[in-house]
This record gives sequence, structure tokens and C-alpha cells, in this order.
Amino acid sequence: MSAARRLRLSPSGLVVLAAVAYAVLTIVFVGVDRQLRWDEVTYLAQVTPGQPDVWFGPQRARGMSVVVLPVALLGAPLTLLRLYMVTVSAVALWLAFRPWARTIGWTGGAAALVAAGGWVPMYFAVELYPNLLAGFAGVAAAGHLFCWMRERRQADLLAVALAVAVVAWLRPTESVWLCLGLAPIALVMVRLEAWRAWAAMAVGGFVGWLPWAIEAFARFGSPLARLRNAAGESASGQSRNSLIQYLNLVEGPVRRVVADPVLTYRALALLLGLTALVLLGIAQRRDHERRVAAVVALVAATATVFPYLVLNAGINLRYVLPGMLLAAVPIGAGLATIGGALRRADATRTAAVLTVLAIVVVGWQGVLARNNAESIAPLQAVPVGLGDALEAAAGGEPCAFVSERQWPEIQWHSGCLGEVTYLDAPLLQCHDARRDLADLAAQGHRVFVLARGEPPARPTLEGWDVTEVPDVEGGAWRIYERPADLGTGDPPTIPDPSDSPTPCPPSRAPDTDDATLELRWDRND
Repeated sequence: MSAARRLRLSPSGLVVLAAVAYAVLTIVFVGVDRQLRWDEVTYLAQVTPGQPDVWFGPQRARGMSVVVLPVALLGAPLTLLRLYMVTVSAVALWLAFRPWARTIGWTGGAAALVAAGGWVPMYFAVELYPNLLAGFAGVAAAGHLFCWMRERRQADLLAVALAVAVVAWLRPTESVWLCLGLAPIALVMVRLEAWRAWAAMAVGGFVGWLPWAIEAFARFGSPLARLRNAAGESASGQSRNSLIQYLNLVEGPVRRVVADPVLTYRALALLLGLTALVLLGIAQRRDHERRVAAVVALVAATATVFPYLVLNAGINLRYVLPGMLLAAVPIGAGLATIGGALRRADATRTAAVLTVLAIVVVGWQGVLARNNAESIAPLQAVPVGLGDALEAAAGGEPCAFVSERQWPEIQWHSGCLGEVTYLDAPLLQCHDARRDLADLAAQGHRVFVLARGEPPARPTLEGWDVTEVPDVEGGAWRIYERPADLGTGDPPTIPDPSDSPTPCPPSRAPDTDDATLELRWDRND
């Protein structure tokens, strides 16, 4: 038997195939031309030579900056950056599902295919967000723990520690919830030997958290102070009916809070089908290992999504992505159960029908990935044009600006120092801004205000020189240049906290406490 045939017929070979398919599907449906977003610029700016700094908030970790370092040192050209991230994501998928394929065979391969065919993993494969890679590391941690509980190989314990360290390095608090899900599993399954698994997770967590903790002492005084600051910059403690809001996003977009959430019947059918596969994988009795693996992954998935459904009001599909990837294992268990039953019954025709159905579902997921990527493209193109126009307006001189939105991306494309503006504030800046533009003007920077609407956008800007920039979303932006005769107390400058709201700018998210989910045939009905 040839090596190619052995690869094709083995569960491990199926995981390799899934990783390759993942990369191909992502490139075909999502593309590699997506412009940079706020968080991506934040991570890139830390390691890209010649780029102005972007405030690195207390809630962030440095892992993604290190991941993207090889491309950042080359100046982070967009296409190369996207191809690099697709490659990293595909390799991460392969590493994540390898241990599952080793222990539960075709179920692990099926789980890898499920993860590769979902629109959300495709959508995020090109982006510099830590959630996807942390999710794959979480799948690897759970998989190697399951392998160790079955085989007691020391190498698997080391792999558990390494995988947990990667999760903590990318998303520190994510590792805590993952371990809270995995620790009781070890206790139930191996009893007195559970301490070894706990020790591996503790060592991995310590190593992964260490850079974050060192930075916490250096910048914030202590890890607790950093956590308090991070909580202040998140949506913790608010109530937004998170489960309903996430159901509203089953077909996209990846992030939105609405007062009238909708679930289409086709999305409901998908959720019911996936739920049925999970239940089948857990309830079947022919393969004990498959059933236990499905339960292990499902418990870990539940632990990772719990804080985002209950404790945090931020609504973004990337937050629950680790749970989605872990849920691929019980879904794969259901698919493997169906596949085994069809083989035993020699139901060739039924198998063909189900294969066609699976291809249709993956195609639908690819279309969703493409549609959601295309829908965000105009918004992400805005900073490119504004950055180019701002760079031209500055004429090569030192420059700074404030913008209502997307200032890190505009800073990336212009080379000017950026900050957020609150146009309804008399002094145009927020009390917690890190850069005082009046001070920068005094140091010789040309200072600009970016705003939409007919000039002047606010009375404060009356008489300022203004340049119009066409907006790809329709209408136009204006670039207002601060007059050279204004002083350090003139706008834009940082106001007294008593003259600025908290948060600043105020949140635009609607009140969704009373939101109810509506079922429709189509979202636009």
C-alpha cells in the first residue's frame, strides 16, 4: 500500500486533509485582502518597525504580537500577512485535532472536518485575533489530557502543559475557564492520579501567565490592579440577554447587539441538527471511547463559553470561538456514529445522500463566510483612504489627529499620531485620552480633526481649513486642520474629568434588556 493511500485512509491523514481544506476554503471564500482592524493594528504596532505606538490596554496579552513578529519585521504587507495567518491557523487546526485522531480515530478526523467547514473559523483564520489560536490550543489541551487519561504517556502531560501555556499566553483568563472545565474531568476519570494533570495545567498556566503578570507589575502596579483596569474597559456586569444576542449571529455578522434579534428557520435547523449530532455522539453505545471523548470536549466547551454567556455583556462570535471548536468533537462523534451505522448496513445510497447534504452545508458555510467578509469590507476600507488623505495633508511634517472611529487603523495608514474624539465635548477629547493634541501642536505637530457631515461638524471647528475626503460607504469625511494660532488650552485637548462622560465616547449599543428572539424565514422579512 502506498504512503499516499495510507495517509488518505488514516484518521491522522483525515486531520491533515481537514487542515489543507481549511486553508483552501478560507482563501477561496474569505480571501486575503481584508484590511486591518483596530485590534490587529494594536498587536502589529508593538512590533512593526517605524509604526507609531497604539495604547495596549490592560485586557490584552502580548502573544499575538509575537505570533505575527516574522511578518511585522517585514513591514506587515497585507497579502503576506493574511496568507501567513491562514497558514498558522491551518497548522494550529492540525495540531489541535491530532491527539483526538490518535485516540478516537475517525471521530477525531470528523471533528477536524467540522471545525474546518464552519464559517466562523474560516472568517477569523485571516485575522490577528488571539481567540482562534487560543481555541485550537484549548482543543489540543483537552485532546492530550484525554490521551493521557487513556494511555498515561508522559509526553501527553507535557503537551497539556504546553497547550495550556499557549492559551494563557494568548488569552490569560481563557486558560482559567478551560482548566476549570478540564480539572474535574481528570478527577472523575483518573481519581487519585488527577493531581498529575492538575500539576501540568498549573505549570502551563503559570508559564503562560508569567509575561502578563510581569507586565502587570511594571505598568499597573500589580496583577490585581491590571485585572481591575481590564474590567473597567470591558462590558462586564451589564445585561444584554447574551444567549439571544448570540443566536442572532448564527448567520452573521460576527459582532452586533440589536434590540430586535432574529433567528432564521434555516439557522434553527442547523442548530437542531448539530445538537442532534452531539446527543447521538454521547448517547451511542457501540464505542465507549467516542462517547467519553464527546463528553470531555462538551464539558470543556461549556466551561469556555460560560463567562461570555453569563458574566460578560460583550457580544462577538470570536469570544465563543474556543467553545465552538471544542464542540466540534461531540459533533464529530455524532457524524462518526452515523458513518459507522451506514457502513455496517451497506447503505450506499443513503451515504451518498448524506455526503451531498454535508457538501451543501459546507458550501452554505463558505457563502456565509464570504458574505460576512464582504459586508465588513467597506467599513475596513475607510481608514485606508483617510490615512492616505491625512498623510498628504500633513505634507511630510509631524502630525496628529483625532477621529470619531477607527483611529488606530487611520494612524497605521497615515503615520500620524492618533486619538479618539468626542465631538459633543467642547474640547473634542476625552478625559482618559493618552495623547493631548494641544500639547502635540505646541511641540510642532500639525493637528487635524476627522469628522463626517457638512462643515463645520461642530461650532468649535468653525473657520478651520477643511479638506473633503469621499467615503466608500457614501457621503464624505472632512479633515479639519487646527489653526496654528491656537494655544495649549484650545481644542482638541484633554478636558477635566468632570466635563467628560464615562465611558467616553458614550456607548452607542441599544438597551436590549427586554429583547426577545423572533423566528423568521428570512432576516429581511
